[in-house]
Amino acid sequence: MAATATVQVRMDPELKKAAENMFSSMGLSMSAAINLFVRQSVIQGKLPFEIISGESSGKKNETFKVLEEMSAEEFDELMLNGLKQAEANETYSLDEVFEDLKKGLRA
Repeated sequence: MAATATVQVRMDPELKKAAENMFSSMGLSMSAAINLFVRQSVIQGKLPFEIISGESSGKKNETFKVLEEMSAEEFDELMLNGLKQAEANETYSLDEVFEDLKKGLRA
């Protein structure tokens, strides 16, 4: 087994619990999900998702600042919106996510 390093992350306890529940439903641990995120970031050389601003599908979206420029309150609001989307079942299956990842690697 390859050597591993420990990474500590601070987050809201409710967000952590919601993420653990979601990842568990996909058969992933929090550690595996974070590793997946970091690996895809490195492979792609960027965040493995798009931050959208302006008009999209007829809905007006907020213009998001670069993460480093966000206040803690703005970041919390962004994460809360993501949680609400998950709770409203506005999600993708793990198979759909991996298929999109494969497409991105082939491009």
